[in-house]
Amino acid sequence: VLEVDKTSFAIRLAPQGTLPRIAKTDEVYNALLTTAYSPSHLDDYIRCPVLFYFKRVLKFEDRKEVTEELDALDRGKIIHQILLDAFLPYKGRQIDSSMHEALLGGMREALEREFRHRVTTGEFYLFKKLASVKLEAFLRRHLRETSKPFIVTYLEVTLEASFQAGAHPVRLKGRADRIDYCPGADE
Repeated sequence: VLEVDKTSFAIRLAPQGTLPRIAKTDEVYNALLTTAYSPSHLDDYIRCPVLFYFKRVLKFEDRKEVTEELDALDRGKIIHQILLDAFLPYKGRQIDSSMHEALLGGMREALEREFRHRVTTGEFYLFKKLASVKLEAFLRRHLRETSKPFIVTYLEVTLEASFQAGAHPVRLKGRADRIDYCPGADE
């Protein structure tokens, strides 16, 4: 048994000063008025107004490194593409629980297509296996919990809306993964 030295350090994580005050110049003001705000814009502003300013007004980007690892954005894009490919053949068609096996087969084919040309590192292999298990569970639960048929109406659609905030219009934008129509639900 090796003896382990234990050491403790006091770390103070409080900010060392106040955040910089951003002057609302004409350029900043115009940028704020002409921006279409997405949920991630709002998250950035709530998390840190200065981060929002640098990222969304000045358009500074995070430094990106070339790597073989999957980051959260890459994972999200892969999952969205698999779901899009799986549901696209059913767009505009009525779907019910009897179609589970057909949808599952389409989703498995989409998963294989998405990973076919990727280098099979340990991380990709584990992500593929985890994605397969999670997507199959999602589909099974989704179709089982849907007692009535539904129709896939929209897939990966951008939505935008505006409203007045005082004298200025504010534009919101976002993306809907899938929008279904449930016949008889409005009765």
